[in-house]
Parts: sequence; structure tokens; C-alpha cells
Amino acid sequence: MFLILTMSITETLLECTDYSDREVSECTEDGPRMYLLINRSLNLSPGKVCAQVGHGVEEITTKMLQSRKRRKRWKAYTSSGSTKIALKVNSEAEIVSILEETKNLMKAYVIDAGRTQCPSGSLTVIAYIPLYAHEVPSSIKRLKLY
Repeated sequence: MFLILTMSITETLLECTDYSDREVSECTEDGPRMYLLINRSLNLSPGKVCAQVGHGVEEITTKMLQSRKRRKRWKAYTSSGSTKIALKVNSEAEIVSILEETKNLMKAYVIDAGRTQCPSGSLTVIAYIPLYAHEVPSSIKRLKLY
């Protein structure tokens, strides 16, 4: 027997005490975006990639909220939709090249402990501070979506 839903998901959310429609923010073209580079050479499962990206977002968020100057950028990021762009990097050589070009950008490195799918010490994800369009280096602009 099937249960017939009489309320939409949105209506149900509005009845949840921990939900705020403020959580759905408008994405703007001119706001900063967080770039997440995923190391495809490790052949990680989709679930492992999701977990590693989560670690990257958590780490770069923590770094940003530790200083007043960075909190201003964080506020711009969250008020413009908190856009995240996941990109694939196909080889370690490509990662090294990108790291050389982005030495001066704040980033977080996700290094795996090696308990499940990849060797200990593997660089799985690089999460960059949210960047405005004019700040994105060409090496990141060239990457394809994950």
C-alpha cells in the first residue's frame, strides 16, 4: 500500500521548527565561489569523493572564520548563494602545476588517512577560499566540472 503525500516538501519544511526559508539564498553572478579540485587519479568512489569534499569545505570554512578580514569575504560568499564548483584534476602532474600557479591563494588540503580506498597521505581534494571571477587563475578556469 502506498502513502499519498498531501503536502509538498516545501510545505513540510515550513512546518519544521529548525527550518528557515532564509536558508535558500539567491545565487548571484558577481559573488565569490568556492572551487573544489578533486584528484581523479585516485579513482575514489562517489561516496568517498563526497566525504573528502565535505572535509575540504569544513577546513576552508574554519580557516576563513578565524580572521576578521576573511569573515568579510565569507559574508559575501554566503549572502550570494554559497556557490561551490567541483572540478576534476586528472593527474598528480596537473595538481603540481595548479599548486605552483596558486601559491598565493588560501586553500585547504585534504590528505587521506588511507584506511579505505587510497594510500595514506594521498591528496584527495584542494578547497580554495571563495574567489571572485577576476581572481580565478587560468589553471583553474581550464578544468572541467567533476
